[in-house]
Parts: sequence; structure tokens; C-alpha cells
Amino acid sequence: MAMSDRPQVIVVTGTRGEEVAERIADAGVDVEAVDDLEGARAALADGTFDCVVSDTEVADGGERVDGVDVLRSIRDAAGDLPTVLFGDEGQVAEEAVAAGIADHVPLGSGEDAYDHLVGRVRNAVARRQAVRRAEQQARTNEVIRDVNQALVRADSREVIEETVCERLVRSEQYTFAWIAYVGEDGISLRALGVDGSAVEGRGAISVDEGTAFTEPVRRAARDRSVVVVRDVEDRGGVWEAALDRSFEAVAAVPAVYEDRVYGVLVVYADRHGAFDVQERRVLSELGENIAYAMNAVALRRQMRLRERELRRQNERLEEFASVVSHDLRNPLTVARGYLETVEDEPAVTEALSSLDRMETIVEDVLELARQGGTIGETDPVDLQRAAIEAWGNVDTGDASLEVVEDATVEADYGRLARMLENLFRNARDHADADEVRVGPLTEDGGSVGFFVEDDGPGIPDDERDEVFEMGYTNSEDGTGFGLSIVSEVAEAHGWRHRVAEGDDGARFEFTGVDEPGSGPPTDGPETV
Repeated sequence: MAMSDRPQVIVVTGTRGEEVAERIADAGVDVEAVDDLEGARAALADGTFDCVVSDTEVADGGERVDGVDVLRSIRDAAGDLPTVLFGDEGQVAEEAVAAGIADHVPLGSGEDAYDHLVGRVRNAVARRQAVRRAEQQARTNEVIRDVNQALVRADSREVIEETVCERLVRSEQYTFAWIAYVGEDGISLRALGVDGSAVEGRGAISVDEGTAFTEPVRRAARDRSVVVVRDVEDRGGVWEAALDRSFEAVAAVPAVYEDRVYGVLVVYADRHGAFDVQERRVLSELGENIAYAMNAVALRRQMRLRERELRRQNERLEEFASVVSHDLRNPLTVARGYLETVEDEPAVTEALSSLDRMETIVEDVLELARQGGTIGETDPVDLQRAAIEAWGNVDTGDASLEVVEDATVEADYGRLARMLENLFRNARDHADADEVRVGPLTEDGGSVGFFVEDDGPGIPDDERDEVFEMGYTNSEDGTGFGLSIVSEVAEAHGWRHRVAEGDDGARFEFTGVDEPGSGPPTDGPETV
């Protein structure tokens, strides 16, 4: 069943054929000697050969044929298999050479003539094997490409395992395939490819410990390299299932990604010369792709689980925030009602101011709890429109807003508007700014983000890294939530944010902002 990797040659014996067969065999070539062309055709039908060597005149069905007829008969049976003729010079040999035989060697007396023939046979075999390797490699590459394309669409480890086995065995390159997991408890079958399709292999066929292939599979997993086995005599368990489908060699291919072995792919081939150096390299890359796909599936599953957990946490947080908000607002409302019935006194004014601050804290905490670090669907947003709307939602007194140049950014409109409101409120309430400016940040003629700046006193250098932290404030009536909300919204969009050096006051810059396209042209800065 298994075949040697040495060159395979048929010698059609003629008057000197037996001597020729012995000389070629002595040169390290596997030779099958046949008496006539009928025997050569039968041998070609049963096996794979690299060359046919024939006398210029041989028997064929009781008749004698020569030269071109020999070549024609071989081509009918084996296509363009190289044919080397030996014999005397003459018109028959010349006609055969003209018809396309690989070579003709005049076989005179002496050792040099036989050495010359062996050399010509080796040349013909080398050319044939080079062509065959190229053809086989092209077919192998096509199969592997098909498997890789299927891996991209697989959405579970089970689908990956069964898809790989199915795609391999439905090709002509491989007769049998299975994927195993190698653990401390032994080798377990994960998926099986047979008869052109995949079946769930778990428990379908045993992988017997102690069979000839157990150790190579373990070695492939241990050494992270492809292991090829030929001429296996001990065929137990899974081997018996493969036996009926014929194979000459088996390769164990580890699926490794970032030093983790996800399993071992085991493939069988009945091709002469299967699993050469080039094919092992391609299969090794396939093993890496299988492991990468399994890792990606695992990561996607972890992300889905994490997203579900985050949704549950957000739902609980939303419920908690609503309860806390309700429970805090009720007593605040009652307290405000009683205080407003009291005559205007300084203590009452201070108490009402404290209630206002507590209500602001409740609103800020509620916004952080409900929105947190997530955003909804993003759309192209007109920065000027968002800034003007946010400005209108803040008590800015007699301060003014200037949008120096319009731009379009990809954002969750509601979250962007809330972020701008907090920046505007910070400029007015804590910096006592008279003017706030908003505009795009550009680099090499393109927009990379936007800025918000005011003409207040600015932020000291040693405090710029702290202003976005929860609870940071530089005023007695500040909540410490406003700029923290700004940071949450920016990070939820994937934007980078920082406090930069402004011309006068504080300047907040946001970069890494997607720009779907420029906004509509404006006649100049828009002032509100």
C-alpha cells in the first residue's frame, strides 16, 4: 500500500531488457520489469510511475512494434509520461525522437553505454518529478485556499473543525482527515472527514493508545511541527477507518497560535511523494490559520459574554440610579417647599442654594450612571449645529459663543451635545468666561478633531492631568462631575482628549475624531 519515495520506473524488456532493468535498479531506482507493452499498460493502470524505459522493438499482443508505436501506446495509457528508448541507431529511433520521446540511447557494448542510459533515465525522472511536484503544489494550494476562505466564515470551534475536515477530503488531494485534541487524559477525536464530507467525530471512532500513530500525534503537539508517517503497519482504531480509503502517508499538523496548541489536524494522502517539504510548509501555515480562527472565535464569544454582562450591569445601574434619584428628589422637593414659605432670610437663601447644588449633583450622577462609557449609533454631526443647541441649553448669562469654522464629525449626537453642555457650563460657572470658541483642529489641510476654549483664567499646568478625574473641582459649589462626564463621552467615542495651552483661558482638544465629510460652507464665524 505504501510506496517508496525513490523513482518508480517500468522497464519493458526486449532482447537486452533484463540487463537494463538490473542496471537501473542498481542505481537506486525502483524498477518493475514487464515482458511487453500489454504488461506496461497494466502496470501503469495500477500504479504511479516516473518513467518508462523500453527497447526500440518489443512485443505487444503477439506482434512486434517499434519506435513511434511504443511511444503512442505509452501515451494512450499514461499521457505525457517520459519514455526513454534504448537500442541501435536507425530510422525507427529517429522517428521516435521526432515524435517526442524523452530520449534515445544507443546501447552498444561496454559499461559506458549502460551508465549513459542510467544517466538519461535519471534526467527524465527528475524532469517528470519537478513537473509533478509543481502540479501537486498548485492543487494543494487551491485546496488550502478553499479551507482558509471557509475559516473566515466559521462562527464556532465545532464548525471550524468539521469544515476543515470536509473541505480537505472532498478534494482529490486527501482521502481522510480528522482533528484531535491532545490532553493529559489522552487523544480525543474532535471531527472527522471521510467520503467527501465531515461528520461529528466525538466518539465515532476510537483513537487507540499504543498504536503506531499515537506518538507522532503527541510529538506534533509537543514540538509544534508537522510530523509525517509512512509505511505504518499497526493500524488500530482510527487507522481501520482510513484503511479502506487507501493512503501512502499521513501528516500530523499542529494548530498553534501564540504558543497554545488548539489541536492536531491529521491528514492522509494516497499520492506518490505526498507531504514533501513544500507541502509540509503549506500545511503548517494551515495549522496556524486553524488555531488563529479558533482563537478568534473564542475571543468573539468572550466579547459577547462581556457585552451581555455589561448590558446587565447597565440595566442594574439604570434601575439603581432611577431609585436613588427618586428617593433623593422627593425629600429635596419637600424641603424646598417648606423653605419657600419662610420669609426671605440669609439662612433660607443659603439653604435653597444648597438644595440647588444637591439637585445638580443628582442630575450629574444620574447622567453618569445611565450613560456611562457607552454611545449609541453614530452619524455625521454638524459641529456648529450641536454647539449652538448645547449653548442654548446652558445658562450662560451674557457670555457669547463663536464657532470659528464649521466641520462634520462622526458622533452620537445626544452624547456630543451633553459633552459640549458640560464644557460650556464649566467655562461659565467655574472660569467666569465671557467668550467661548469652538472650531475644528486641522493637520496637513485635513480635520483631525475639534477644540473648545474660553477666555477665562485657564487651568494651571500641574492640574491639567487631574481635571478629568471624578470629583475634581476648584470651586466650593462644584460637583466634580462635569469634566468627568466630558472624559467619559470622549473615551466612549474613542477620541483622545487633553487640556492644551490656550491663547487666554482653558483649551480642550479632542483628536482621533472621524470626519465623514466637511459641513456646508459658511460665510464666516457664527456668533451666538
